[in-house]
Amino acid sequence: MHGPFIGVLVALLVAGLGVPLPEDVSLVSAGYLVYLGHEPLWVVLIGCFVALVAGDSALYALGRRFGPSITKHKLLRHRLTPARLDRVERHFRKHGAKTVFLGRFVVGARALFFLTAGAMRMSYWKFIFWDGIGCVLSTIGWVLVGYFGGAQIDRVRGMVKSAQHIGVLVIALVLVTWLATRLLRRRVAGPPIEEPRTTEGPP
Repeated sequence: MHGPFIGVLVALLVAGLGVPLPEDVSLVSAGYLVYLGHEPLWVVLIGCFVALVAGDSALYALGRRFGPSITKHKLLRHRLTPARLDRVERHFRKHGAKTVFLGRFVVGARALFFLTAGAMRMSYWKFIFWDGIGCVLSTIGWVLVGYFGGAQIDRVRGMVKSAQHIGVLVIALVLVTWLATRLLRRRVAGPPIEEPRTTEGPP
């Protein structure tokens, strides 16, 4: 029963580590599980919040552990270049806490902001406070969208399922028509006429 929810939590953790998976889709899916009665709302809210914070904290820890040298890592150097890190650092010096909070909602740049927060030795408690506020808003907002929009999700799933059934039916009809046409052509044409063989005698 808890398998789908565990899958949602794993997806949130992986997305938190910078893998391009949409967090909002995972959170809406978690809310939909509540709508279906598979999980209690409070369990989903707490679980998703912890998964988000854990992923963000892992990025912060990586930035703090490796510092500016993290730009040389083979998995990050194509996205986290020294020039980009320098720009983000300047932004952090002017708007540190605000950057962490807003970074939670910037898809594609979130990992960059959180790695930089660690590399700049930002206080973890300050980081987790502002990131935590963003995680609370994201979790409550998207989970409730999935919960209250569950009926609409069911309708969309039904439409998709109907479309799939129609597609299978159309393919089956096309295949049957093609086979019937070939069979009819063979019957009309009859068996292939064999050319008489000529045997050449000795000269």
